[in-house]
Amino acid sequence: MKETLQSFYKDAFAKIDKDLTEQQKFLIENPQKKISFEIPLVRSNGQLDVFKGFRVQHNNLNGPFKGGLRFSPNVTMEHCEVLASLMTLKTSLTGLPFGGGKGGVTCNPKKLSNKELSEVVDKLVNTIHTSIGSKIDIPAPDMGTNAEIMKMIFQSYSQTRGYSPGVVTGKPIHMSGLKGRNEATGKGAALIAKWTFEKHFDKIDTSKVSIQGFGNVGKFTAKFLSDMGAKIVAVSNSSKCLYNEKGIEIDKLLENLEKEQKNSLSQIDDLSIYGEHESSDKIFEISSNIFIPAATENTITDKTVKLLSADIIIEAANMPTTHLADKWLQTNNKILVPDILASAGGVIASYFEWSQNAQNEQWEKSEVYKKIEKKLSDTWSYVVNSKKKKNTYRETCYMIAIERLIKSMPLSYSESN
Repeated sequence: MKETLQSFYKDAFAKIDKDLTEQQKFLIENPQKKISFEIPLVRSNGQLDVFKGFRVQHNNLNGPFKGGLRFSPNVTMEHCEVLASLMTLKTSLTGLPFGGGKGGVTCNPKKLSNKELSEVVDKLVNTIHTSIGSKIDIPAPDMGTNAEIMKMIFQSYSQTRGYSPGVVTGKPIHMSGLKGRNEATGKGAALIAKWTFEKHFDKIDTSKVSIQGFGNVGKFTAKFLSDMGAKIVAVSNSSKCLYNEKGIEIDKLLENLEKEQKNSLSQIDDLSIYGEHESSDKIFEISSNIFIPAATENTITDKTVKLLSADIIIEAANMPTTHLADKWLQTNNKILVPDILASAGGVIASYFEWSQNAQNEQWEKSEVYKKIEKKLSDTWSYVVNSKKKKNTYRETCYMIAIERLIKSMPLSYSESN
């Protein structure tokens, strides 16, 4: 991931009209602060586990650090560095008063009891409480974390530092959370897909869409696009791909998952009522107009990209496309909208949650939806109007984000040594 991000930075630096100093490039590419720590936990069976923890505070030129906190055995400092950097670009591009951050703990929350999980959160907060806060660094849910864990952090932090709902976003609605927050990333990705398709091709209700990843983001992206009239012809998770040339009945599929209290396609007993199904890799081969990676990083590689028939790729996941695959897409005149725009609905919603906390208000979901759409629409319009014919959407988005960061830098950083 790090090499891919460095390559994308290099592409954007080369396209920016003004010469950048080495100081400017360094500040844009590198984190301001990296925090590492350990969380010892005596399990209910007497076993001692020691989890590693990380928090990367990448850049706060435009406001407090902002970014997810994941609980996963696979989280690393390097992974957090890359994702924190992407968040800096994302908040800069969308004009939010935030910087970028990311963190994690190397635990599997599914294997912890409620008491053990609560203890991990308390120790996490006790370790980093001086480094987070509504005006310092604001974590949010990510892989392995959710609204309940954000509630735990909020409560633990408030016991130490005083009542402060703005210390995290993604909280439960009854705990000063934002209505519509869960759907926000998927709603944003669906809107970007619609606007991109309609700018370059036809009305969205003439499109066929494939979505890789059917977790929270993928499900809501499918739901919103289906409601817009798009035909969802394929969805996949890590083990299965469900496809139907006539279109999958998304509402029926989601209703089934909710009714049966299941989270995964793999848990549905009879997928054949929705279409055909094979292994997850089949998703790349399904004929569609729009392909939406909404799973993990590095899924569109120099090998899988050549299987795609879609003319448009909308990156709802973070860093799903490698640099080599990105170049192949350019050479073959494919249109790609990068993650820092396509997946920005989540952090935009986080900004509105943070704002309503500061104002001690709670907005209705319809109002939240309007605010998210307006912010995304303004950003999309700015990107379209700024984009030169010879530049890709990724290059344009990176250039806008970087140039805004440069404007916020101290004057001394513009001086060459």
